Amino acid sequence: MQCPCNNVSDYSSCCEPLHFGLKEAKTAKELMASRYSAYVQNELDYLLNTWHPSTRPKKLEKDETTLWRGLNIKHFGTHWVDFEAYYEKDGKLFIIAEKSEFYKDPKGHWLYLGAWKEAK
Repeated sequence: MQCPCNNVSDYSSCCEPLHFGLKEAKTAKELMASRYSAYVQNELDYLLNTWHPSTRPKKLEKDETTLWRGLNIKHFGTHWVDFEAYYEKDGKLFIIAEKSEFYKDPKGHWLYLGAWKEAK
């Protein structure tokens, strides 16, 4: 199966090892892509574990009604990623447009901080 993050690799060699703790994201962009794939795969523990404690929700609910349709990483820097994620809900297509901020902790682990902007 192709990885949901739109990488040309298979899920088993792309985001799955990150989801199951076999490797860690090396960049903010890689963490962003793996978090998108985690939404697609309903890997809620991974999402929570890669969320900065200062902005992390207490829990996430599994959502079987959202169909994720694609990820477009438009621009990125050392600590941010500007992207669009496409999803379908109740037969309607939606776009999440966000510039996400990431933090690299002193141990070298990348964490999602939150959105700088959202649109659409």
